Amino acid sequence: MGKAQRFDPEYIKEQFAKEGCKLITEYNNNNQKLYFVNKEGYVDHTYWSSWSRGYRPNRILIEKVRNELAAEGYTLLSKKISSGIAFECLCPKGHKWVTNWGRWKHQGTRCPECSGRHRVVTIEYIEEALKREGYELVDIEYASGKSVITYKCPQGHIRTIKWISWTIGGRCKVCSGCEKKTTKEVREAFEAEGFTLLSPEYKNAFTKLDYACQEGHFQSASWNTWQQGHKCPTCTCNRIAEERRIYNNEKLGEWINYKHQVTLITNKNYRDYHYTINIDNLQRGNAIHLDHIYSIHSGFTNYILPYVIANPLNLKLIPARDNIIKSKTSYITQEELYRRYNYFVNYMS
Repeated sequence: MGKAQRFDPEYIKEQFAKEGCKLITEYNNNNQKLYFVNKEGYVDHTYWSSWSRGYRPNRILIEKVRNELAAEGYTLLSKKISSGIAFECLCPKGHKWVTNWGRWKHQGTRCPECSGRHRVVTIEYIEEALKREGYELVDIEYASGKSVITYKCPQGHIRTIKWISWTIGGRCKVCSGCEKKTTKEVREAFEAEGFTLLSPEYKNAFTKLDYACQEGHFQSASWNTWQQGHKCPTCTCNRIAEERRIYNNEKLGEWINYKHQVTLITNKNYRDYHYTINIDNLQRGNAIHLDHIYSIHSGFTNYILPYVIANPLNLKLIPARDNIIKSKTSYITQEELYRRYNYFVNYMS
C-alpha cells in the first residue's frame, strides 16, 4: 500500500469548524496530534485519522451529562464522571441504575426496569419466542436467564441452547452450520469461495488455519474468524485504498457527515420506538448490533435522506456476527424502504 493521503490544512480546519470547533494546531499529517478548542471553550486533542472516522474525544463535562439526563427526567447521582466509567443515576420512576456515557448517548440505553429487561422470564414467554421463529419447545430445565432449553427447529433437529444464547441470536447449530466441522467440510467451504486450505487438519473453531486467496496471498485465520467474514486482509486493504482514492476530500467529508446524521436519528428513534424495534427484548451491545435493513452505504450512494434510512421500520437488532457478514448489503429494495417510511410517517409518528 502507498502512503496515507495528506489533506489540505484549510480543508482540515473547515471540518473542525463544521462541528463548532476551532483548530489551533497546523495540520501536517494524519497521525499528528491536533489541538483544538471545543464548543464549551475547552482545549482538547485528537488525530485526523481518528476524527475522519467519526471518533471524538471523550472528555465530558459533568454538567453536560447532568443536563442530558435531566432532559429525560433522570437524576445523576455520581459525583465524578468520565466517558468510559460507569455512573449511577435515578430514573423518573425511582429505579437506581448504573450505565456509562457511551451507552446512554450513543446506544440509547435507558432504565432496564422500565424497559422490561429485568422482568422474570416465564416458560410461556420462552415458548412464544421460539414459536415466532418456527421452533418448538421440547423441555426446559430452569425458567430463568440461565435456562437450558431443548428445542426442535423447523427442520426437525432437536438440540439444546441456553436462553441467554437465544436472546443474542443463537439458533439451531445444524442449520446455521455451527456444529463442529470435519476437515473435509472446512476444505470444501474454503474452495467454494475460491480459497485453498493449506493446513492438513481442522482441529476446532479457534485454531488458526493456513490458506491462500484467489490472488495468491498467504494468510491464516481461525474457522470462527473466517465465518464472521474475515477472509484476506491484503485484498481488503487494497479494496479500501481504492475506495479512498475514488472518494475525493469533499466526498469523504460528505460520507462522514451523512453517517453521523443517520446515527443521531437512529439512536433517537431507538429510544422513542424501542418496543417496535426490539420485540424480543435483546440487550444492545457488542454481541447485538442495531442494523439498518436498507444499508447506510446504499442510502449515501443513492442520495436518500438520513431520516428515511433511520426510520424505525428500517431498524432491526441482529447478532454482530451477522452484521459483519452483511457488510454494505441491503436486504430490501429502495421501493420497500420508502413504503416502510411512508407507513411510519402516516400511522406511527
